[in-house]
Amino acid sequence: MLFRSKILFLTALTGTPTQERGTMKKLFITAVSSLILVSCATDDIAKIVETSPVAAPQSAVVEFMYCNFGSEMSAESWSDLKAAWLDINGGDDSPINAAFTLVPVIETDLYDGVWANVFADEASRKAGWASWNESYAEAFQAKFGDVLTCHADKTFAFTSSWSVRPAKQWDMGETHQAAYSFCSVNEGKTMADSDKAADGFVAAMDAGRAQNGPDGYSSARMMPMFDPATAGGTVASFDYVQSHYWDTSEEKAQGMKSWMMAGNPLRAAFEEAATCDNIDFELNMLKM
Repeated sequence: MLFRSKILFLTALTGTPTQERGTMKKLFITAVSSLILVSCATDDIAKIVETSPVAAPQSAVVEFMYCNFGSEMSAESWSDLKAAWLDINGGDDSPINAAFTLVPVIETDLYDGVWANVFADEASRKAGWASWNESYAEAFQAKFGDVLTCHADKTFAFTSSWSVRPAKQWDMGETHQAAYSFCSVNEGKTMADSDKAADGFVAAMDAGRAQNGPDGYSSARMMPMFDPATAGGTVASFDYVQSHYWDTSEEKAQGMKSWMMAGNPLRAAFEEAATCDNIDFELNMLKM
């Protein structure tokens, strides 16, 4: 594995060196989310929800592809690859609504990085891949195959619906924070229990934003469009994934501190409903 290429995967996007990290070992995940426990009037909640959210569809299909760096990976070659990809998929007419890359904090032998594409629905995803394979794939692979290879047989698609919508626009040039909780419903519980816990969390986030203003956190419930037991991913058994995204590492640290507070009833409700495997990522936007 070209460990140094992981740094380029981030640096070429941000223009800022990213500190190398030690061992990386699971697939995309982390502990649940940011929260400040506050209360306020319903009118205040409605006001902040009305004025601050970033426009985003309620549901989408998100696919995550395992990728490996090639012998020609460098800051320059990655920048060229990204520019070429955006020439094809950067416009509003592309079926890809958004795209980002993920580099796990804990190393794994399964991939060097993860490429994620966001589509409106499965029909758009199929149409997008058909167009890519027919018109672009061969030439793109010939030019950039020694820079980056993403694996069709290690592509994992999910239906995704917002739990907490983004409330402010991120800066495209920055490294953001992402985390995924791969959750299994506890014995004697159902998805309705996870839904109830999530509803309480969403209400607390709305109240916090009404009190403190918009923040860069968002979260989505993701349901696998594949059988985790046979897909060959790192996490072989889960019922759903809760994704978490923060604009900055400081924002994440503050949110996690609040979430892990002793006696937090919202965290207790989640832990009673489901057991989750978690890991963190650094995220860079390609298209948003």
